[in-house]
Amino acid sequence: MYRYRDFKLMNVCDLNGKKLGFINDLILNFKLAKISGFGLYSHKLLNNDVMVLSDDVVSFDKCMIVKKVQRVKTNLLNFKEICNCDIVNEKGQIVGLAQDILIDENTFKIKGIVASKGIVNDFICGKKIILIDQLCFGDKNILDKMSNEKISFDVTAKTNLKWLNCSDENE
Repeated sequence: MYRYRDFKLMNVCDLNGKKLGFINDLILNFKLAKISGFGLYSHKLLNNDVMVLSDDVVSFDKCMIVKKVQRVKTNLLNFKEICNCDIVNEKGQIVGLAQDILIDENTFKIKGIVASKGIVNDFICGKKIILIDQLCFGDKNILDKMSNEKISFDVTAKTNLKWLNCSDENE
């Protein structure tokens, strides 16, 4: 699995090895649940609105090698637009903030969104991964359609309290 930070600021070169710029954003297509392309920041002054379609990517490791770049304005969503957007459940409660995205290595399919509830809560409980088919995207926030309060991954359950030396039961 790849994440947004794996692509951010990655250099982009053409087939001849000429440096074209670096990646500054992901272009998302939620209808197909895949990454449609990558937004580039070019080294040239007047050439900043360029993108690479995911079909034009030849290979990538430390540098992405592409067939061509395009100057395309698209109505698709950029990842920077949904980053730090509230994720709410059907009851209107905030599940967390969209912080990262999980991408399949071979097909550029979006697998899920990483939700964060804050630094302290992330340290104690961890971040939450919400699968892409459980999400519905709106104008101001993201709806988690499948939130289930019956499932709990709480490490402070009654069985683990003795192990953590914070049991409230007297022995």
